[in-house]
Amino acid sequence: MLHTYLDDDTGILTLTLSRAPVNALNEAIYDQLHHAFITTQKDPSVRAVVLAADGQKAFCAGADVKEYADLAHKEAEAKQLRFLLRCLIDVVNCPKPVIAAVHAPAIGAGLMLACACDEIVLSQSAWVSLPESKLNLPTPIGAAIAARRFEPRAIQTLVQRAERLNAEQCLAAGFADQIVPQDEVMAVVQQRLTVYADIHSDVYAVNKRWLNRDVPAILQASCDHVS
Repeated sequence: MLHTYLDDDTGILTLTLSRAPVNALNEAIYDQLHHAFITTQKDPSVRAVVLAADGQKAFCAGADVKEYADLAHKEAEAKQLRFLLRCLIDVVNCPKPVIAAVHAPAIGAGLMLACACDEIVLSQSAWVSLPESKLNLPTPIGAAIAARRFEPRAIQTLVQRAERLNAEQCLAAGFADQIVPQDEVMAVVQQRLTVYADIHSDVYAVNKRWLNRDVPAILQASCDHVS
């Protein structure tokens, strides 16, 4: 499930993935995230969003591959892709700052979710991967959203070689804005958000809309490419 908490003093909305053991994304969580981001767009009391997760095993280990086990492979794949696409576009289109607090490994769709955010604070002990190629699954959407955060050689490593990148590699490749000890991730996220207190929300929204102007269409095209 998704826990939500709005700090009335700061206007920071924290969305916490809480689905033991590895916070795998299922239809219910995708729907909760969608509702949260749609509501956030219209709520002036929310000034920023933090995307966090419970547990020590993973920030998010990707999609719950067992959820649609009773469906044909193509049908299950299409359904998961549809929910993932909507989720990534919701984050990208959110007019408020969205920071990912990645305290543990981010894998597959979990990494993509972090890539959709505006800033990322990463634990020094965390790592990331897009393992789809080793599962014989193409991931144009993974390549498309990773391009927002990673330099090209790192994308090749993630997408085509399906290799892990550690925290230092993520920082060097542009994915992480800051790497810190695991127990400091949330505190540093809060600290990074203080800079936006002096920036008018409309100014931030206009700039973000321009910066991300091509992203939704690129993500949609990546899905069309495999349909």
